[in-house]
Amino acid sequence: MKHSLAALGIACALGPAQRSAGQEGNLAQIFFQKVKAGAQAQYASGRQRHMEWHKAKADPFAWFVWEIVTGENTGTYVVGTFGHAFKDFDGRDEFEAADEADAISNVGPFVESTTQSLYLRRPDLSTPPEPGAPPKFSHIIHFQVKPESVNDFVDSVKKIGDAAKKTNFPARPEWYQLWSGGMGPEFVLALGSNSWAELQPPKTLDAMAEEALGKQAGAALLAAFRRTIRYTYSELITYHPELSYVPGAK
Repeated sequence: MKHSLAALGIACALGPAQRSAGQEGNLAQIFFQKVKAGAQAQYASGRQRHMEWHKAKADPFAWFVWEIVTGENTGTYVVGTFGHAFKDFDGRDEFEAADEADAISNVGPFVESTTQSLYLRRPDLSTPPEPGAPPKFSHIIHFQVKPESVNDFVDSVKKIGDAAKKTNFPARPEWYQLWSGGMGPEFVLALGSNSWAELQPPKTLDAMAEEALGKQAGAALLAAFRRTIRYTYSELITYHPELSYVPGAK
């Protein structure tokens, strides 16, 4: 099963602007849960009960939930916590054991499979995070990069970002890189929107590059970028605030 952030990472986003209370970092822990056929409603009810458990235990980590609505993983739920340093997970063994027990009780009967991945947000490639809840939708694009071309990929993404700024291209990219738990090298791009209308870009990437750099230079930049990629995979995810948990939220 191909994975999404949020998700990302990501952040997916693949990641939301909110950081877990008291945390500062770029690590995201993401769980992908494939729900049993016909058990969507039971899963949602169980997820809500489990998030009430997190609230009762005053968990300092925020947990966000999305549902994949396109692609081969349609119907899979993405559950993630963002904005951590690695050390934030030390000292949580007892809490996590109790967390797992409650999740098995409330969510486990409706889940076919669960996998976990760790992603690192790339602030050098992303726009600064905005406060507030995650957007309603996120278009997620996975990039499987040639191992020998990672540095060239990163350099091209930075140049494309600079070109986008010259044209006031409205997208606010969030970039994550897989750290553990999947095939790589993998980078994940999350583009958020709050409506179906906003999902449609005002121009193509090629048109934006040509406007910013000229036809020849724009085409050369995108050609260099595309040569670094083995393949891409995209999917749309939708945010479920009613299934999520944010410390201090009412």
